[in-house]
Amino acid sequence: MTYDWTQLGVKEITNLYLYGDINTPSDLTSESLIRPASETLPPIAVNMASFMETGPGRFALGAQSALIETFFSSATDISWMQKGVEYTKAQFIAELTSHGVSLPDFYGINLKQVLLGDLSGDYWERAYIWNSGLFKLSDNATFIIDADGNRSIKNYAIKPLDSENFDFVGDGRIADFANANLKELIDPWGIGRRVDINFVDDVTQTRDYTYVDYTADVVKHAGHVVAGAIKLPTLGLGGAAITAQLWDGGVTQTLCQGKAIIYGTNDAETLSASQLNDLPLVSQLKVYGSSNGVALIAGGGDDTLVGGDNNDVLDGGADNDTVTGGAGTDTLISGIGNDILHGDDGAGGDTLDGGAGNDTYYADNGDTIRDSDGKGTIYLNGKQLTFATRKKGETTWKDAAGNAFTLNGTTLQVNDPLTIENFSNGQLGIYLDEQESPSPSSGSGSSNPLPGPGYNPTASVRRWDPLALDLDGNGQIDAVASTTSTTYFDFNGDGIAEKSGWVAAQDGMLALDANNNGAIDDLSELFGSATQDGFVELAGLDTNKDGAIDDQDTDYSRLRVWQDSNQDGIAQSGELHTLTDLNISTINLAATPANLPAADNLITATGSFTRNGQTQLAADIHLTVNFAQTDSNPNRPLDQAPTLSAEVFDLPWLRGYGLVKSLHVAYQESAGLKQAAADLIAQGRDGILTNFDGFLAQWSGLAAAHAAHGVTRTNLTTEDKVWILETFTGQSVQKSAIEAANFGATSPGAQKIWDTNYIETQYQRFAKREAINFTIQATAKDWLQGAYYSLALDSFVAIDASLLQVSLQQHLNAVTNEADANFAAFMLVKLKADGIDLAPATMKQALANSAYAQLFGSALDFTGKNAWLQTSASAFAVPDGNGWFVAGSTANDTLQGGADNDTLTSRITNDEIWRKAA
Repeated sequence: MTYDWTQLGVKEITNLYLYGDINTPSDLTSESLIRPASETLPPIAVNMASFMETGPGRFALGAQSALIETFFSSATDISWMQKGVEYTKAQFIAELTSHGVSLPDFYGINLKQVLLGDLSGDYWERAYIWNSGLFKLSDNATFIIDADGNRSIKNYAIKPLDSENFDFVGDGRIADFANANLKELIDPWGIGRRVDINFVDDVTQTRDYTYVDYTADVVKHAGHVVAGAIKLPTLGLGGAAITAQLWDGGVTQTLCQGKAIIYGTNDAETLSASQLNDLPLVSQLKVYGSSNGVALIAGGGDDTLVGGDNNDVLDGGADNDTVTGGAGTDTLISGIGNDILHGDDGAGGDTLDGGAGNDTYYADNGDTIRDSDGKGTIYLNGKQLTFATRKKGETTWKDAAGNAFTLNGTTLQVNDPLTIENFSNGQLGIYLDEQESPSPSSGSGSSNPLPGPGYNPTASVRRWDPLALDLDGNGQIDAVASTTSTTYFDFNGDGIAEKSGWVAAQDGMLALDANNNGAIDDLSELFGSATQDGFVELAGLDTNKDGAIDDQDTDYSRLRVWQDSNQDGIAQSGELHTLTDLNISTINLAATPANLPAADNLITATGSFTRNGQTQLAADIHLTVNFAQTDSNPNRPLDQAPTLSAEVFDLPWLRGYGLVKSLHVAYQESAGLKQAAADLIAQGRDGILTNFDGFLAQWSGLAAAHAAHGVTRTNLTTEDKVWILETFTGQSVQKSAIEAANFGATSPGAQKIWDTNYIETQYQRFAKREAINFTIQATAKDWLQGAYYSLALDSFVAIDASLLQVSLQQHLNAVTNEADANFAAFMLVKLKADGIDLAPATMKQALANSAYAQLFGSALDFTGKNAWLQTSASAFAVPDGNGWFVAGSTANDTLQGGADNDTLTSRITNDEIWRKAA
């Protein structure tokens, strides 16, 4: 587009300078307004003819040109010119030089609009936009002396020397007019960029320029100078008028919700509300900022933003920023990058929006957090929000710090409340879970409420002993059975807590905090072990050898009695008491062997202690410990959640068992396992299901054991599967023999053979269940709005069953191919098996028009506990037990049912389906 000079008024040229567009942007908070310092925009085009005839170019007169003045001056010897001969501009200059006439370096016209005036009334605007300009005589002009000696210039026209520009720098258009003070009012934060102006549509009318014209221009220019001198004192008024025009017209009214905008750059910098203090007193921006607060808009770079005492908006933009609100109700925003947002000023009411990236939020009660990708960490009142649990049927989760969490749809509220919008479980490092519920014994002599590996369960149960004290004086050690306990404690010092029977809250256990960390870390800080009773171990502290522990012994003051009042296996504040606190003067070391049941635990020795002068029962109690059911949180003794990096929350989680740590902890400790999970996920749904055995081998430690023994293997052998199952059940019945044989073919013992059917059944049930849990989290998490994978229960749990049902219906009705339909069906079976109410009748009605309604209906009606999806043409024999739902692949499969109620589905191919006789 070509502009007439009259179209480029004060508002238009300032808009181009500040924003790169002739119009003021509607969004003045856009980071795009912060342009690179080196950015050059395409020049705008201005009509030259109009500019020279009626515009600012009208003040460029020939009499101002040193070249033209030299030609018409009688003092110039031009006798060398031949009469009637036209000399081009270049020829004339060359001849002048050769005849000893010197010209200045610039012999055109250097125009200063601020010094010139006329009666037009455009003085202020002309001086603001076009103040300095260079002009020249047209290069087509020719110089001639006629026969009478009259000098004239033919093809005469005055034109701009080159392109022009508008800015506040150097010899720009307003350098003499708009000084630094004016710039601080128009562009205080330096977001403007030079506007380059090209003149187009050349001056077409030329004329003969005579000495008469020259003298007339001399007079005319003198008039311009006089008029300019009269106007010059009004520059201050003009500057004020222009700044008022720009503010009132919205060009420089850079406000956000009435707050003064302070722009940054694309470099790392610090922006603060205090920068308002640097503005002139007459700045309208300063007035608004002082009353209403500021909006700090940073560009790229790792910036630091600091708010003031008003209600501010702080936008850090891209890269890694630190954004800190002040005392008001602030809005803190950051873009892509790993940002830190501080809304923890104690006032509450702030909104923290971290955008994409691994952000860290410091918040107060009353604040609101929005995060676009769910990555990051939240600190409330200085403490990180991580893991919180609730009992089944409760509506509120609580964490170790006492924070209360409630979830309404996708809005999570904490305490008073801190509100976290668009929350999904596991985001921002917050994981809400159900507490493990006690369940009755299975009748096998052990408790197995969790759906973990069921391999050889009795071998996982052993008894380990602490020394217990009858504190309530009822003459017995009150204990909780392992079948009803939810207590986990590290009995063998491997950093993994095992589920066990426990001493009831009214009695206590003798302890010694050996590492002085304020916690009881494992059985080594109690008295007793798998091989030594508590009385014998305690005798090691009898320094005076008098057969009792009392204040005459060195470590008497270090001994503690642990009353686990909440039965969680963690020694919290208030649960550890000194012997003096409890008025225990003596613990006698003499003990009598016993064989007394205490729930499913066993008292193996009894003794006594003296309290308040009375003799009470002390006993060595062998607690029943299930080494298959474990909690691998390394920070558990300190009553803290595991420390996890942000990427761990992006990966599927699975509960660990036995000697295998839960995946979220294992990821944190092993970069190799974390990468293996990412590589497996990259293979897609079918790839995960097909290749999960390899991941299971790495997670369980089998791959590392193979490497240590120089074994390279693609497919798992019976020995490998036994090794994995024993590792996941905390056993070592055959592991040592398998390792000793370098994982080759071994025998389980003399006169024995492997029960391969039992081993295969147990392995397949466990491995495929883990594969399904992993795959659903990795590939279908968006289907499960309102549900999540529970670490405590090792199953999927619905927080909002209605939301889940709607989410599933939407995704199921969108299925358009066999492979997705099969996967969806077996996912329905899995969710039902985990105890989630899918409202089958309502769901089937909602899916009636789906091409796969029959398949989905079969899944919703299925009552078994196991599911599997074939991913390629192969044979699959269903393991016996609990019923299986098996969906064939889209290739040719052979599916064999087991002895229970199985559902085998065949899809469009030549499958062979047959059932094993019961």
